[in-house]
Amino acid sequence: MEEDLLESLLVNIYKHTCLNKVGKDMNIEKENMLHHVAAKYILGEDVNVSINANDAQIDCLYELLNISKQLKETLDEQKDFDKIKILVKQKKQLSNKFKSLTGIKWRL
Repeated sequence: MEEDLLESLLVNIYKHTCLNKVGKDMNIEKENMLHHVAAKYILGEDVNVSINANDAQIDCLYELLNISKQLKETLDEQKDFDKIKILVKQKKQLSNKFKSLTGIKWRL
């Protein structure tokens, strides 16, 4: 079910080294949209958008969204600090992988 939500995320990921001003503005808007929708997902809200990315990017985004959501929930519980440390480390690794795959810095 979560895979269906993820696959419906609207994201056009651009990996261009030379973008013109309009391209940069569009890319920033799409990154902002990605983070806005991701924040809603992490908070447990319904999201319904589509995604345009390759399999590696989608898989990494799926893992990153789920680890971010799990970290938020664990932080909210304020109990298992060892688990929090593990989740933070995993999230950092996935954030770096996501940036290398997409060029987008994960801000959540």
